[in-house]
Amino acid sequence: MNSNDIYHDFKGYNAAPLAESEKAIRCRFSELIQVLIEKITGCRDRARSMGRMKMLSETEAVRKRMENLKIEIDSRDRIYVPPYLKEKISIVDEEKLREIDYHAAGLMHECGEIIDGFSCEELDLHIIESLTKLNSNIRELEKICHERKGLLLKDRF
Repeated sequence: MNSNDIYHDFKGYNAAPLAESEKAIRCRFSELIQVLIEKITGCRDRARSMGRMKMLSETEAVRKRMENLKIEIDSRDRIYVPPYLKEKISIVDEEKLREIDYHAAGLMHECGEIIDGFSCEELDLHIIESLTKLNSNIRELEKICHERKGLLLKDRF
């Protein structure tokens, strides 16, 4: 699944109960993050086999952040869907959620491109720039996940 497919066969947050709709999108995000984790793990393994300890250390740190983000996305059931949450959300909120979802998917796609561009033969300066951009994107993804949670929780009363 690529970032453009995040809403493929998804009729919107108001088409089904919010809990089901929200979980469907979270599952798609989880799949995208899992692909990124697999890519960074492959990069980490290449760095290990080539004896690039700095690269190994940096990619392992990124992989752990991605795994923590995936755990956060996967475990949102008890956070996103409290019993008092309304079953429908306003059209404005759905548009904002759609915007956030596309932004998050775009960041995940960009992370994938950065990881695909890694080569253990690269100069350290280029790797550091790429890892900095990757960490920045992950930080933005974490922020977006919290913003998304806030939108879903704001209609709870």
